[in-house]
Amino acid sequence: MLWHKAIGAGGHESPIVGLVNYAQTKTTSAVSSLDVDVSGIDIRPGDLGIFVCAFRSGSTNQPSGWTLDYAGSRVETAHKSFSGGETTVTVTGTNMDDGFALVFVYRSFSFSSFDFDLISTGMPNSPPLTMDVGDRSLIVGYLDDDIITLTPPSGYSLILEDSTPLNSYAAAEKVITSSGTEDPAVWGGGGDDLNIAFTYALSPT
Repeated sequence: MLWHKAIGAGGHESPIVGLVNYAQTKTTSAVSSLDVDVSGIDIRPGDLGIFVCAFRSGSTNQPSGWTLDYAGSRVETAHKSFSGGETTVTVTGTNMDDGFALVFVYRSFSFSSFDFDLISTGMPNSPPLTMDVGDRSLIVGYLDDDIITLTPPSGYSLILEDSTPLNSYAAAEKVITSSGTEDPAVWGGGGDDLNIAFTYALSPT
């Protein structure tokens, strides 16, 4: 679990806000529906959800009740404020094959802004966004057709790194300590193919 507690003034425990946890699921065959089991995450009312999915082929629809941020032919991302107690996030589509779906849960943060970079060669390069002190920068990189170990840009803490039989992907985050343009830079790993990278600016509430 990536949610911690600290001892505050008067000896009281207070939660440190940030990433609570994440959940993922993968498929290696064509499906029209894919469930991400989030029942193991302590989701509370007002928690922020970030959803990302990518597939080698097929088409996707954002989960019901989520706000769409980007929709490609087989890549999608969305966000929402949870009601609390959610157990499953379902993405539907057509012939979604060899891919993954991810759900990140943040506490005491709201969705501020988002951008993406889609290129045909090289490595994922999460684009810059304007952020303030205390914000969290969440980045996700996806590389088509290359199975490698993605490494995060300097200053970023790796959340996950994984692959399907035909694709590689990873996520990382950074606590922003200086206001201005946050440019995460290119992911490491030495791959070279079609790729997409996301950057999310999350602000404390």
